[in-house]
Amino acid sequence: MPTNIELKSRLDDMDAAENALRVAGARFEATLVQTDTYFHVPIGRLKLRQVPGRPAELIGYHRADDANLRDSHYQVTPIAEADAPGLLASLGATLRVRVVVDKTRKLWMYQTVRIHLDDVRNLGTFVEIESLVLPGLQHYKAATIARHVWELLPVRPDQRVTGSYSDLFVATK
Repeated sequence: MPTNIELKSRLDDMDAAENALRVAGARFEATLVQTDTYFHVPIGRLKLRQVPGRPAELIGYHRADDANLRDSHYQVTPIAEADAPGLLASLGATLRVRVVVDKTRKLWMYQTVRIHLDDVRNLGTFVEIESLVLPGLQHYKAATIARHVWELLPVRPDQRVTGSYSDLFVATK
């Protein structure tokens, strides 16, 4: 399975984060409106991601619930946009929907690191970094780049988030 090294945190100042990324030479890629539907599964997490005008993605992943840098092993399966409603209905009927997360994501790139500045409906603003562990890029190098990006951002250690947005929603119920 492909692997990312990830870290997520609450974010108090989206503008300051964008400015820090811009100064560091990161590139802004896109603003995405995403709906992630999480399903009950016995191992890991499974979500169907829908973005208007793009193919949907079924994303299964395993990652420790840890506030520090953590490995995330994932599999992404593209789903034709027209097929997403039927898949959503089938998965919902068999696995049951755990929670639906709506967010606006500003996607930035710094070398091999994806930086997500997320405004999550009913939860607030967050930053998530995903450092890709690519063939030929050793794990420690991906972790080093992730730590570097993290140090650029206006976040405090006590703002780190251990789980997924779905976990935060469930915890607030």
